[in-house]
Amino acid sequence: MPVFVATTQRGLGAALAEEISSLGGRVVKSNDRQVQFESNWKICYKINMGCSIASRILLTILDFNVYKPDDLYHHLQQHDFTKYIRPDQTLKVSAKVTNSHAFRDQRFLAQKTKDAIVDQFMDKYDQRPDVDNENPSLTIVIKMVDTKVSVALDTSGNPLFQRGYRRKQAEASMKENLASGIVRASSWKQSANLYDPMCGAGTILIEAARWAKKMYPGLHRRFAFEHWKTFQHDAYEEVFQELRNEECSTPLRFFGYDIDSRAIEMARDNAKAAGVDDVVEFKQLAIKDFKAFEEKATVITNPPYGERLGTVEELMDFYNQLGEIFYQLKNWDLWILSGNKDLPAKMRLKAQHRLPVWNSEIECKFLHYPIY
Repeated sequence: MPVFVATTQRGLGAALAEEISSLGGRVVKSNDRQVQFESNWKICYKINMGCSIASRILLTILDFNVYKPDDLYHHLQQHDFTKYIRPDQTLKVSAKVTNSHAFRDQRFLAQKTKDAIVDQFMDKYDQRPDVDNENPSLTIVIKMVDTKVSVALDTSGNPLFQRGYRRKQAEASMKENLASGIVRASSWKQSANLYDPMCGAGTILIEAARWAKKMYPGLHRRFAFEHWKTFQHDAYEEVFQELRNEECSTPLRFFGYDIDSRAIEMARDNAKAAGVDDVVEFKQLAIKDFKAFEEKATVITNPPYGERLGTVEELMDFYNQLGEIFYQLKNWDLWILSGNKDLPAKMRLKAQHRLPVWNSEIECKFLHYPIY
């Protein structure tokens, strides 16, 4: 059975493993940023279409050791790359090198990999595929750490976090799969209405609403595997219909607030494009005016923490104010994503749970504050 690797934002590996299992993949092992799983191709299609936390799905094909450049060519020749695409299609090699004596330059590694692969096409067809770094039919992902080399094929194409609905975004907007990942890693579990009092372009609430309505993220996009000779169109169509038929209504409501009227306008446009404007409401509101609008609910929010917006000094008083506001939310659950280890302490609330997670290259903590 084929073995795949799903990648994601660092810190979301556990949530990703749970989601892949729910979609039918058999998880083999995982760490904080990727999940290795086994599945047939039908389930691979389903995970590409249905997974909200993954960045991309890779098909693993080779693992070997390289001690000198000629070893690379020899090992690559053991796998038939001509079974994936025709010689009139295109390819791309994505290479990364860490601590290698044989290949110190990733460009050299990429070039030698490409040479070995196109030689197969020349031998078989007397024609070779062209290189296309923008929209290739086949992307070969090769990584070398010391002497160890792993080779995989990208089944996804464009990153899976690119949903297509976010036509407008605020400054420092988080990626869609990070928003989905923290929502699923929280204690919310679709058990209460959800609020984000500093919503920006609305990504957290939109991802939560799409989860509640079972709107799978990849139903309206194309994938790299569709260009391959091995593509099973009937299996793909069967999975597509299965996932599309799961879409449903939800009794839950989602409320987003922001002091910036432009952010609210973006959020409304994004919610409409995402198909959740019937359950998500955005309104201009300063954080000082945020309060418990109902008896029990959940807050998931990503306040500024000085890395991109504002300065740490300016935010000290702001977080002190946040603590006073959030303390009034009796019987609510509060989750905050923070990229500054000192600022949350200014709220004078006690975090019950801390999940390390990365927002791009910023190390953050996803903090849980039950308000009693």
